[in-house]
Amino acid sequence: MIGISHIDSEVRIEEGLRESGIEWKVVAPVLFMDNFPKRNGLMRSLALGFFRAVFGSRQLQLVSTGDIGYLAATMLSDPSTYFNRRLNLASDALSTSDIQAIYSRIFNQPVWSTWMPGFVLFLDLDAFRRQKKTRSPRLPVFRPPE
Repeated sequence: MIGISHIDSEVRIEEGLRESGIEWKVVAPVLFMDNFPKRNGLMRSLALGFFRAVFGSRQLQLVSTGDIGYLAATMLSDPSTYFNRRLNLASDALSTSDIQAIYSRIFNQPVWSTWMPGFVLFLDLDAFRRQKKTRSPRLPVFRPPE
């Protein structure tokens, strides 16, 4: 285990599959290209700013959800080839600056990225809401199922 909850849970699930004795197949994709909005505007600027704040200038491995679906269908239609296998799936490796340049080239116009300070990523918005005693639906909060 490496201490990142969603990765550790994936490891436990895959260990359970191997130990179960049942036939299994796992597609392990990287970051989805579809996380970046196709239409120009504020949402794309925010997405680019968010990913730049998280990853800086590092290249991100990306894959489209359509490619994931194609691979999953292929694995299900040819079970003997993919019997008890995990396939890591990645495509392009691009920085947020690369992604921004591609958008600009495709749409033939400047594409802007919103600046976002890195510390924003670590704010506890739920605690902020409790402190302010507000129930504003504009503050995103993840609540695990009970």
